[in-house]
Amino acid sequence: MEKTNKKNRLEVMLDLETMGIGEKAAILEISLVPFRLDGAGVDVEPFHKTIDMTSCLLEGMKVEDDTQRWWMKQEAQAKWSLRHSEKTDIRDAIRQSHDWLAALCSGYEVHLWCRGLNFDVPKYERCVRMLLEERTPYDWWNLEDARTYAHTFDVHNADIEFVGTRHTSEADCQHQIRIVQEAYKRNFSMRHYAAKAIVDEYKNDRSKFLQIWKETFGESLTEEEAERILN
Repeated sequence: MEKTNKKNRLEVMLDLETMGIGEKAAILEISLVPFRLDGAGVDVEPFHKTIDMTSCLLEGMKVEDDTQRWWMKQEAQAKWSLRHSEKTDIRDAIRQSHDWLAALCSGYEVHLWCRGLNFDVPKYERCVRMLLEERTPYDWWNLEDARTYAHTFDVHNADIEFVGTRHTSEADCQHQIRIVQEAYKRNFSMRHYAAKAIVDEYKNDRSKFLQIWKETFGESLTEEEAERILN
């Protein structure tokens, strides 16, 4: 069987601004922003749409009273942006975002991130099922929880300065990306020092080195990989 080439990995941050926390909440904005964990540039334009609220209500989506009151207390700039942006019908926005993701998935192994997998992703996937009667193009096992990943390496929301207007989906995406990239940087540094310590301790005991490496990093090395690391 001919071996297929593995796709390069690409990260995408998803953020929705909504009118509620329930699964049927109306959506105000949707943004999908591609990025690299190491901070390298990405030659892919982000996706962003501001949604026409009437189109959400016509699809049976809901505006929750508590969320409406919460929005009334937010920054004037965030509310101004929502009021004055060009609006897109919810069906058109979901179709366009789905097609944007599908095109990306055809060329990359897409990992979809959001701030907690119990909010943005379920709402987005419900819209895809309900409005398009299709499945999302990305693989479910490539869903990534930005908050959990960041906390694993002791990076928190308040640690990174927010740039732009809070509660606008594009700025929220960029903020979450900076948090994830900082966590990745710390993980890379921790892994580097751990690997150096293992090499220094077990460089004269190949079998012990392979055992400790697997216990530490959860992966097995081939003899060729071990040879390259040890030398």
